[in-house]
Amino acid sequence: GAKVLLGTATPAIETYYNAMSGKYGYTYMPNRYQGLELPHITMIDLQRQYHRKEMYGHFSDPLVFRIREEIARGKQIILFQNRRGYAPYLQCPSCGEVPKCGNCDVSMTYHKATNMLVCHCCGSSTHTPSICGKCGATYRTHGFGTERLEEEIHELFPMARVARLDLDSTRKKDSYQTIIDRFAAHEVDILIGTQMVTKGLHFNDVSLVAVLQADSLLHQPDFRSYEHAFHMLEQVSGRAGRTGQQGEVIIQTFDPKNPVFTHLQTHDYQQFYQQQLEERKLFYYPPYHRIILLTLRHRDMSRLEAASQMLQQRLQQSFGNRVSGIILPSIARTHNHHIRQIRLRIESSANVAHAKSLLKQHIAYVQQQTSCKGIIIIPDVDV
Repeated sequence: GAKVLLGTATPAIETYYNAMSGKYGYTYMPNRYQGLELPHITMIDLQRQYHRKEMYGHFSDPLVFRIREEIARGKQIILFQNRRGYAPYLQCPSCGEVPKCGNCDVSMTYHKATNMLVCHCCGSSTHTPSICGKCGATYRTHGFGTERLEEEIHELFPMARVARLDLDSTRKKDSYQTIIDRFAAHEVDILIGTQMVTKGLHFNDVSLVAVLQADSLLHQPDFRSYEHAFHMLEQVSGRAGRTGQQGEVIIQTFDPKNPVFTHLQTHDYQQFYQQQLEERKLFYYPPYHRIILLTLRHRDMSRLEAASQMLQQRLQQSFGNRVSGIILPSIARTHNHHIRQIRLRIESSANVAHAKSLLKQHIAYVQQQTSCKGIIIIPDVDV
């Protein structure tokens, strides 16, 4: 009699909470398809590897050894790095200048194959400058993406057949399916990819999955960062050992004792859920409170500031200390629009319809004011 069936190995915290509290029906499937073992997860401490000088580019000695072994056995490998391009940004070693997007408050990502700097927010691009425009020094790359991993793999394993699966390599018509088909047909030994490789793919001979640097998933300005990291790592782990013997997952990190990895190694979603639930309750996050994030956008900074202050003051009159101050987001300008945010927390037991009605009234009032003309206000619930 259900209208909707939800199925996943990694449910959202709120979804699992609804199932445990009886709001949703619940069925638990403890065994993997065909009784296969879940993959064995090994943590590699990058701090230790760098200290011992046991790194080849961004590959630790143990990972290089295991890749060689699996290729020799005729098996396939998936390498996961959730960042495309060659390097997240360039920086001048002399004056510290970082090329940034003219439309957004973000650094430009370096794409070596096209020799372009690309903004991954608005899509604008420019040719990579040969020298720093301020002091004339040569830029250096910082960080790494899938494009750089592909280059390092060719250097480390020149005989291996390599493919890359990310937004850049799948822009042409049918290119995504072509790469998947080649990997399935065993025409590719190593598949490098972003989150495109984490879900829904089934390959018989993938015995090893490696996450090159898991820390980038953890350290995000979002209370759900640990949840999203656990989900993504558990999903990409599931690509290994889908037929035959147990698969292996190698995760490189500077923080191997992080609780996310502790629960991941035992594939223990329930314990991870309980730990996250305690934190959510302590800091008034969902599922114990509803969070409404109001995002205000405008090209004119002064008009945006005035509208933000007006809306924040009106909300405080109705909701009191449930309303935050005006928040400057980590990316405060995109597509030439300045951005401000206001967060509203409402108890789950509160009258949601009444709160929604008040919120709509305040937003409409602000947008009708002459001083706030053109202000875009976007409410987002439980972000």
